Amino acid sequence: MTPEPLDRISLATIRAVKEVIEQGGFSAAARRLGMTQPAISQHVSKFETAAKTQLTKRVGNSFLIDNPAVAEFVNDIARAQAKLLQSLSRDARSGPKLGLCEEFAHTLMRHPDLKATTLDEYEIIICSPEQLNDMFRRGYVDLALRPLFPNEEAPIFSCPVGMAWAHPAGHHPAGTGQNLNVVMATERSPHRQYAEASLNSSQIDFRILCYADSPMVLEHMVRCGIASAMLPDFYFDEDCGYQELAVTPPIAVPYGLFHREAVVSYTKVEVLMQSFQKLLERRNPAWRLSRFISDNGIARDRA
Repeated sequence: MTPEPLDRISLATIRAVKEVIEQGGFSAAARRLGMTQPAISQHVSKFETAAKTQLTKRVGNSFLIDNPAVAEFVNDIARAQAKLLQSLSRDARSGPKLGLCEEFAHTLMRHPDLKATTLDEYEIIICSPEQLNDMFRRGYVDLALRPLFPNEEAPIFSCPVGMAWAHPAGHHPAGTGQNLNVVMATERSPHRQYAEASLNSSQIDFRILCYADSPMVLEHMVRCGIASAMLPDFYFDEDCGYQELAVTPPIAVPYGLFHREAVVSYTKVEVLMQSFQKLLERRNPAWRLSRFISDNGIARDRA
């Protein structure tokens, strides 16, 4: 696998490297961030590969910074990140901050009745599932509605959301004897493993044209006939301009609504989750999945 360039390194990796620098070791950094030591080591290794330089050196049981210039570079990025998140956390209104993942944002915000009732008391923040996970963990949002990462423990409020591979209506994106052209989610996205499970269970040949996590990019590439992509089932309707790819089975992706009990009551979160589920049903009542992919990747009938 080609290493990522330095300008594509994630903020999670920068934060892990920063803690190793400040704490003087992998174990202390792992405890500080609530991560495992192997995960911290992986972040440091990724950074060193991208930067083409060794950041740390072992002296006994401790780690010392081997490149002060790189350490200062990491600190500069960390400080810039802190300022950005601080600006995001400033109260634009008195209500709790609700983080929505991008695939749901346009659907939720297009319904004025929901905005005027359930959502009106919240400050809405829209970003990717990975960003929501980080912002909720760091306390910059009070609620986060997002897909769960594979093997992640579900919160109290969760539900499955159907996903299916889409292709332009009226024609197949791949000709006879050709590979299916697809747009695949990146490794940092929770959708990656679900998309691969669906494709692998269909036993069809496919070719990855590019990697993208933005729902707008995925849907645009499908509409233009460039490639197939896995989209939420509530995207499918009579006017969407694409349809389900029959040779690939749909899959149920678990979504969770995380919340801070000290900020938002159980009752309010329950009302928000019920509104969300009703909206999905109202959005596309005709779309129903007949099969899901089970945990072992085998298609099974939906009960």
